[in-house]
Amino acid sequence: MRGAAALCLAALLVPSSAARAQSLTASQASTPSSSPEFLSGYRVRLGASRLAAGDDRFFWDARFNGDIDLLDYGLGRINFMAEYEAVLGNQLRTFDPNQSLYTLDLRVTRRFGPNELAGLIHHMSRHLSDRAKTQAVDWNALGAELTRTETVGVVQTEGVIRADWIIKHTYADYTWKVGGRLRFQRSATPGTTLLGEGSLDFTGVDSTIAGRGTQVGAYLEAGVRLAGTAGSLDLILAFERRVDADALIRGPQSWVLVGFRLVRL
Repeated sequence: MRGAAALCLAALLVPSSAARAQSLTASQASTPSSSPEFLSGYRVRLGASRLAAGDDRFFWDARFNGDIDLLDYGLGRINFMAEYEAVLGNQLRTFDPNQSLYTLDLRVTRRFGPNELAGLIHHMSRHLSDRAKTQAVDWNALGAELTRTETVGVVQTEGVIRADWIIKHTYADYTWKVGGRLRFQRSATPGTTLLGEGSLDFTGVDSTIAGRGTQVGAYLEAGVRLAGTAGSLDLILAFERRVDADALIRGPQSWVLVGFRLVRL
């Protein structure tokens, strides 16, 4: 019942940190090529955010994310995405990196008009920085993802629903993940674009490991994109509730964040 409810709620929005890092590019990525193309496109994002969490473990969050279309075969594409995320606190020093997160996704997609359906292989591993760690924390998953991009008047929207089945995990008690995300962007002036995003994620767990139930994460963002000659700068204000924000201490953490992203689409 919980899994069914999660899937229904996810469909209303449209998943977590790595997927969130991918900007509104589905309209470009879903444009079929007339013939097979090798290395047909790439997108890069680099950003940092100041966290207001009331917890000295979570002070800054920095990300480097890139994805590349390895092959576009007209009906779809093969895409590889990698992300590195660093979490900084101020426990030991002013800028104290305490966690590193690595995410890898490999997608094979099929286009259906404005929709793109993907099967994917997902890997996430979490590490401590400047601290002793003997316990591995990682998981692998097989997933499915549906993306739809539409333009309504002057507003471009992107909706995504995604479901992951965890096939292997170490320390983490996750068994499945279902998420939904909705993004929009609207041109305000020739050089500025208004941004908005909302997402909701549900994580199923093996209750025999830590005695807990389904975990819920959420993200809300508003921002503005300033266009440049070679890329763009996003300025954002957001709220996040992150499941298991600490790699080794189970439990959600919430914060408000203010930050920027350098984007090359």
